[in-house]
Amino acid sequence: MAKESVENAGTGSEDGNRAVTDHKPSASLWPMFVAFGLAIAEVGVVVGVYVLTIVGVLTFTGAVAGILHEAGYVDDAWTTLGVLAVVVLVAGTAVFALYGGAVGGPALVAVPNAIAYRGLSMMAAGGITLLASVAGFTRKELAVAG
Repeated sequence: MAKESVENAGTGSEDGNRAVTDHKPSASLWPMFVAFGLAIAEVGVVVGVYVLTIVGVLTFTGAVAGILHEAGYVDDAWTTLGVLAVVVLVAGTAVFALYGGAVGGPALVAVPNAIAYRGLSMMAAGGITLLASVAGFTRKELAVAG
């Protein structure tokens, strides 16, 4: 009898139904990736490290798309990732163009200063993120069709 009372302790009912009390809120890992991605992208842009910018933007935008999808605010994480990629791509293009970056001429891409270089790294990060979003969306659509 002692074993039965221990098993039913805290259930709130005599029949031992623990469906309500066994539910534990699950914690999402997305906020951690949002923070890490933003920090890595910021370091990459500020210091001018091309690879860190790309990895940080991929992590940040992917985590934001994931958290929005998990919370139910958007229906498709891949489309959201694509929209965020376009935002980063446009921001990078604006920074590149406003600070004297040029395409064409004797040099294929002229980067006259460090700020234009940072815009170029944001453009690359946005482009790679957009490609990842298109690949994920296409894969999802092919899986649904097949």
